[in-house]
Amino acid sequence: MTIRKISTMVNELEIKIKKSTLSKLLIFLIIAIIVIQGVIFLFPIKFEKYDIYTEKVQYNEQESYQQTVNYDGCDSSPSCVCSKRGGFLWLTCVQCSCTKQRTVVREKLVLKERTLTSSSTLYKKWTNSMVSEDEARQIIQKIRDYSSQNNGFYFNIDKISKQGDYWEVEISSGNDNSVFYVEGNTGRVFAIQDGENLTPIDISEVNR
Repeated sequence: MTIRKISTMVNELEIKIKKSTLSKLLIFLIIAIIVIQGVIFLFPIKFEKYDIYTEKVQYNEQESYQQTVNYDGCDSSPSCVCSKRGGFLWLTCVQCSCTKQRTVVREKLVLKERTLTSSSTLYKKWTNSMVSEDEARQIIQKIRDYSSQNNGFYFNIDKISKQGDYWEVEISSGNDNSVFYVEGNTGRVFAIQDGENLTPIDISEVNR
C-alpha cells in the first residue's frame, strides 16, 4: 500500500467523521428546536386568574309593621293612632293601630371576586393572552347580568378586540357608550377614569 493510498484513505475517513458529526449536530438541533417549541406552545404552566361571580347573601333589615292593640288610653303612645273609642261618653281610646319595628332576614344578590388556578402556555403568557376572548366576554357578561338583576341596568356587548395587554370590550345602553378593559393575563377588569387613567373596578363599590 503506497503512501498516496494511505493518505487518500485518511482523507476519506476524516470526511466521513465530519459528515457524521454534522449529521449528529443537525439531529440534535432539530430535536432541541422541537423541544423548545413544545415548551413554548404546548407545555402547560399554572397561573392565577381573576374571576367574578354572583352569590345570594342574607342580611338583616329593620321593617315597620302595624299592630292592633286593645287597652284604655292606648293613644298615649306617639307611635299609636286611635281606631276605636269607648268608655264613658266614648272619651277613652280603647283600640289603636300602632307602628312597630322588627328585624327581618332578607336575601340580595352580590357580585364577588376570587382567584382561580388555571393553566396555559408560555407563548400565551408572553403575548398577554392567557385569558381568551371568550373568557373576557364571560367576565363582562357576569357584570351585566348582576347589574340587570340588581338595579335594572342592562347593556349590550358590541365588540371585543385585543389592544396591547388588554381585551377592549365596547358596551352600549341606549345612546350611552362605554368601554371595559380586561387584562389579558389575569382577567382583572379596568375602566377609564379621569379621561385617561385605567383603574381596576372595585367590586365593593359595584355592590352599593
